Amino acid sequence: MKKKETFIARCVGGQHVLMPVGKTATKFSGLVMTNDVGAFIWDHLEEAKDEQALAALIAEEFEVSPEEALEDTRGLIQSMRSAGWIE
Repeated sequence: MKKKETFIARCVGGQHVLMPVGKTATKFSGLVMTNDVGAFIWDHLEEAKDEQALAALIAEEFEVSPEEALEDTRGLIQSMRSAGWIE
């Protein structure tokens, strides 16, 4: 999975946010707030070879079942793809 260069991740005041950059900043006004899991997914997207590998990292980091991690990962990845944030 590969991030498009449309957003950058930052921690602002203890909150995880994705900020639009470049042309995206002219089309998308605002920030995307994420929780710890969302920030973890964004940070580890490119190192994981697929959704299952990413879900395994999440399950280990957040002590959830692999099935729950995979379901949540698939949902967020699908949303990010639909929005055009990742390939």
